[in-house]
Amino acid sequence: MEEERKLVPPEYRNELPLKRDYGMPLLGPDGMAGGRPDIFVLFYSFTAGIKQVYMKLDFQKVLHQITQKVAELFPGTQWLLFSGMFSFLFGSIFSPKSYPGYCSFWNSGNRQYRNAEFKSDEQIWEALEYGKYFDIRYLEVRLEPADNKHKIDCNNCKTSIIGHRFQCLECTFYSICARCEEKSVHAEHAMLRIVGREKTHVPDWINDRIIHYTHFDYDSYQGNR
Repeated sequence: MEEERKLVPPEYRNELPLKRDYGMPLLGPDGMAGGRPDIFVLFYSFTAGIKQVYMKLDFQKVLHQITQKVAELFPGTQWLLFSGMFSFLFGSIFSPKSYPGYCSFWNSGNRQYRNAEFKSDEQIWEALEYGKYFDIRYLEVRLEPADNKHKIDCNNCKTSIIGHRFQCLECTFYSICARCEEKSVHAEHAMLRIVGREKTHVPDWINDRIIHYTHFDYDSYQGNR
């Protein structure tokens, strides 16, 4: 419990429960509209730093609440919101020996939630539910600048493509993000790297080849370059 208390600002530590209750439900008996739980939210960006706040979240507008808080804490920049899922803070503190429930959860194939982009209220509540191994309700939100965002999502991980986009030269309108490309996703085909519509010039012969061989809508392709 003392390790958990270290994750909370000093002014809130006296309010924490004294014993664990791993079966404590996050939502009330009426399901999705179950109250306004108190949540510690950690916002972090590798360019703008870390900020931690104490929030009361409403299920039906939690995405709006989180978005507004980000605008308040990190003004002047448009951000995309991703699930940190304990990868930034908890990963360096909790050990398999001390927290077997937490580690067995990650070993059971649920790591795909760590980099999920928050686009709905349900996604945020799902992330909170996966923190139920601890008495402290904790939400990590990883922020990435949206200034170099493409207008499409990665076909593999379904998150917004930021920075380098990799367009398949054979498949019909198939693009992946840099993270997935680093993992050799879609390795069977050659990929065209596109940094941005204003930064990367795609020769006409490549455009003609893609359109000829993949048979997708040219206007849609041009609009998403």
